[in-house]
Amino acid sequence: MVGEDVSEMLDLIAAQLKVVQIARLKKSCRRCERMVHVPAPSRPIPGSMAGAGLLAH
Repeated sequence: MVGEDVSEMLDLIAAQLKVVQIARLKKSCRRCERMVHVPAPSRPIPGSMAGAGLLAH
């Protein structure tokens, strides 16, 4: 074997979309008899389903 020639090529692999579920616990307050839950995390665009990675792409 004398050797080998190596060349490189750049390619773009199609992006993958993933659904990220955010679970928040709900509890019942015995004092005020209301349902309470942890606030949702902030989003890059309020009211949007797009995450930071999708917006950056």
